[in-house]
Amino acid sequence: MDELELILTDIFRCSRTDLYLNSPSIAFSDREFRALDKILKDRGQTRPIQYILGYTEFMGLRLNVKRDVLIPRQETEILVETVIGEKIKIKNPRPANYKSQDRPWPASCKSQDRPWPVNYKGQDRQKSPSKADSPLEEKLKILDIGTGSGCIAIALAKFLEDVDIVATDISKQALNLAKENAKLHKTEENIRFLKADLFSHIFFKTDIKFDIIVSNPPYVPTSEIGIFDVTVTNEPKLALDGGADGLDFYRRISRETRKFLKQDGLLFLELGDNQSDRIKEIFSDGWVIEKFIKDYQDIERVCIIKGQMKTQLMEQSDVSCCLNFPAFVITSAGSRKAQSAHAGDPPTTFTKNG
Repeated sequence: MDELELILTDIFRCSRTDLYLNSPSIAFSDREFRALDKILKDRGQTRPIQYILGYTEFMGLRLNVKRDVLIPRQETEILVETVIGEKIKIKNPRPANYKSQDRPWPASCKSQDRPWPVNYKGQDRQKSPSKADSPLEEKLKILDIGTGSGCIAIALAKFLEDVDIVATDISKQALNLAKENAKLHKTEENIRFLKADLFSHIFFKTDIKFDIIVSNPPYVPTSEIGIFDVTVTNEPKLALDGGADGLDFYRRISRETRKFLKQDGLLFLELGDNQSDRIKEIFSDGWVIEKFIKDYQDIERVCIIKGQMKTQLMEQSDVSCCLNFPAFVITSAGSRKAQSAHAGDPPTTFTKNG
């Protein structure tokens, strides 16, 4: 929902659908006028409407928010939809009471582009898959780095089938709110929340590996925080500040993440405007960038990355060794020459005695 819809649905205590269905007959009571006046005064002080109301909507899910966490944004919905779209196992792609006009993607979105199978039937929404109907297989292991309000982890737990999710954050206050939101949507049994700076928690001292690692890390350059939107200054700097160029956390993720990803696992990252070329550089060693996903403003917003297999790295290493290893040739004159692998270098000649 946009800002005006959030305000009106809160004041009238109705759904977005009811707001539009009953809009011709809506009249403000004294209580509703006072509520609107208070909201507008707070909003005039550059406080984000989500903090004023205490909640927002993400992927059709209502989530509590406060100044301890970054406000979930539409761009991050694209990140979640991308993760869902890469996986075939779908549990309940949208709540049973989910209205088409409430969907978090544009009305122009084609059915084949939605994050559930084309042959998905409406009557299947409330059908819970039984264990007898599906083959026994290991649950999908997902790591959400920097969970904040828990929006990514909770949405994935809600819409993907058979998942075990670990969600980390360095902020204790953010984790407390994320746990509250997980209980609100009955996903707490599928999510383990850990206080950690990337992989600092003792949990990661084990040999745990994940099928999917997903993150919306801080990516705003320090000097640009609040320049384009003054309301951003109300949000926790810790969740926004990506260092001088906005890429500090991507460098850390590139260095520290690969050993926690399964051989065929995928890394999903949200990124900022004009950062895709730098992301290619940062993940050029030991990673393969599968593709970039654009947002509704044609900005490359999500990146799908795959870790190179050990065999690939060994092959590259072998090639590198071969390129620098001298080739010895016996000449007709009875001398042995070491031909350099580098074009233009003179060969080394060894005299053959006897």
